[in-house]
Amino acid sequence: MLRISETTMVLSFKGTVKLPYWLGSTLRGGLGHVLREMVCDSGLDCNECGENCLYYHLYERRESKRGHASPPKPVILVPPFFGREMFWRDGGEITVRLLMLGDFIKYFPIIVLSISELGKKGLGSERVYDINRFVLKEVRGFSGELLFNGSEMRIPPPSIDVREVDPIEGDRFRVYFRTPYTGRTFPLGPREFLSRTRNRLIRFVNEYGDSSYVEEPEAKGRILRFEKHVHFLRRKSERSGKMTLTGFTGIIDYEFSEIDEVGRWLLGVANLLGLGPDSSFGLGFVKVTRLEDSH
Repeated sequence: MLRISETTMVLSFKGTVKLPYWLGSTLRGGLGHVLREMVCDSGLDCNECGENCLYYHLYERRESKRGHASPPKPVILVPPFFGREMFWRDGGEITVRLLMLGDFIKYFPIIVLSISELGKKGLGSERVYDINRFVLKEVRGFSGELLFNGSEMRIPPPSIDVREVDPIEGDRFRVYFRTPYTGRTFPLGPREFLSRTRNRLIRFVNEYGDSSYVEEPEAKGRILRFEKHVHFLRRKSERSGKMTLTGFTGIIDYEFSEIDEVGRWLLGVANLLGLGPDSSFGLGFVKVTRLEDSH
């Protein structure tokens, strides 16, 4: 259905660090600038190179294989969400998830080298003050295996088919929104949560998998409790200019009176791929646990 590689990158900052409220747009934009410098020496317009260029697929391609919306991106960076500016005088470390989909898993070495080069330049506008510089300390696979130690790299990175994702058993679940969800409403009801997860998966499968049909789950349930925080996420791009996304974080506790195996599998998929729009910016990523395991 869809091959997925999930790795974690440890970014080790030295000296003064000032990271923005939301790092997703900054990190994606920084990667784009470095990646273009590394892979483009043709002098051609991006649409002339097109299909043979990684930068084109991550930043310029507009047409999806299906539908009229812009395609989801096949390489996704998911930084931690702070919900406030972070300031460290003497450095620090953050962990960033890296997801690669389908045939784009083969570009793992280029992404790692690009992130390493980005660290030398620094993140965001604060880099002009010689701050926010980092070293890519290590990269690990989803089982904890070391893939990059700062100098040596193991390739290819491990991957799984999304059909191999383990279902989550039980009837009561807690969902932690690790990065803001940018759908229209919050909290999401139990069926809506599964539907939004399925919708994101369908777009990935259609674009980078084999276009297999993703079954609809059978489920009934209710919200036991929730916590909600609203965030206004400002981003700027050369193409779209300035804009603001409204996102939600928090916790939702669900109780299902009915849920089939497809629904339980989609709960596991949500842990890996998240839900909702704006996956390209690392938004909508969650952690799903059984409620009894959350205490």
